[in-house]
Amino acid sequence: MFRFLLALAGVVALAGPAWSQSGQRHETLMMPPYAVLGVPTGAIAADFAVAVQPAFEARSGISAAFLCWVRYGDDPTPALALLIVGAPDQSLREAIGAVFTRMSGPNDSMDMIFLEPAQAADLQIPAIYTRSGERP
Repeated sequence: MFRFLLALAGVVALAGPAWSQSGQRHETLMMPPYAVLGVPTGAIAADFAVAVQPAFEARSGISAAFLCWVRYGDDPTPALALLIVGAPDQSLREAIGAVFTRMSGPNDSMDMIFLEPAQAADLQIPAIYTRSGERP
């Protein structure tokens, strides 16, 4: 499952699986408290970080990307946290979702979180992407 979470101003925008051909259902919910636990390691995480680079380069609004483990409650989940300028677009969700679907198993999940600049600055993990000349 690939969830699309918008962490801006404490609001979450959830959408169905990125690979679904049917109509997407969108909900707006309050962003639950979350903690960044660290960075996924291993070959799959490294390959994913490389595979999503073209999606970042193709979109001028992406300033930085972080691959991390987050916890919203009891269970940690992998997430791709992005610092962007402007609103996230559907094509980004689809591009990242396609990479994730291609590289993951049927029971794997990952969230995509869009961060405010202050949230990105507070992260204590390395970015997997930064736009040339910009700081996360």
